Amino acid sequence: MSGVFPTDTVRVGDELLFYNVENSRVRRANANDFNDKNNVILIHGFTAHGEYMHSIAETLANHGFQTFIFNYHSYRGIKTAAENLQTLLGNLSDLRKDKIPEKATSLVAHSMGGLVARAMCQLTPGKRYISKIVTLGTPHSGTLYNAELLGHMIHWGESISSKMKGFTPSSQSAKELTKKDNDGNGCLIDLLHESSKNLIDIQIFSVSGGKNWLEFGNFFKSFFANRKIQGWFGDKPNDGLVLEESSDVSNAVSTSNNNLHHYNNYTEFSDINHSYMIFNQQILLKVASWLKE
Repeated sequence: MSGVFPTDTVRVGDELLFYNVENSRVRRANANDFNDKNNVILIHGFTAHGEYMHSIAETLANHGFQTFIFNYHSYRGIKTAAENLQTLLGNLSDLRKDKIPEKATSLVAHSMGGLVARAMCQLTPGKRYISKIVTLGTPHSGTLYNAELLGHMIHWGESISSKMKGFTPSSQSAKELTKKDNDGNGCLIDLLHESSKNLIDIQIFSVSGGKNWLEFGNFFKSFFANRKIQGWFGDKPNDGLVLEESSDVSNAVSTSNNNLHHYNNYTEFSDINHSYMIFNQQILLKVASWLKE
């Protein structure tokens, strides 16, 4: 099965795709696609689709990384996505005579995808494969617990991706983002906060944007939505959707170590919002450079 993001994860299920730099196309990953080092898995955010990660896949592949895209049904939940990614990696590893090398893969994730990356490393055995995590505009502390804000988040997400529809505040991932998912074992955001010690041996690099304005399809819809969102955020710095204090992993993760790094001092910081972080060349080159360190 090959092409440009050909499958429907709602019907087919989550899949790990390999990005072929020679023809800019994807196919399902094979066990032998993984190298001894420089493997990178890209993880999109809520309501989005793997196709949204094409620009960063192209950049990383052109700089020598074996690049994969985790295309997942984001409505089913953060923890479910993390478990499915770990299972796919485990299955591929079992098909290799020498297994997938441990600590030879990095995760680069946008928005909610960063919580999927953390959940896989903190709550599943998949941590053994991972050496580094990059999060781009990830709400490490969750989002504001406001149903109307979540509605705007859904509309924003659907405006950037025509392939994933039907996201509602009752979806599991929406509940997890807003800490309304307590099933007796605690909320996912709280569980990640409490298990931060599991990140002690993983390098994490968070990146934020500084433009507090999002596009919602047309100017008038954008104007009124942004006015409400910024009213809820008050004067706190944000990228239009996620507070700076939540994007900054060193501020949001409750573990004391030297492996947490944050990047917001690039020259175009004030011009880049939540939507466009994964397309900005300064950010993409910095991420590539950091992954190679």
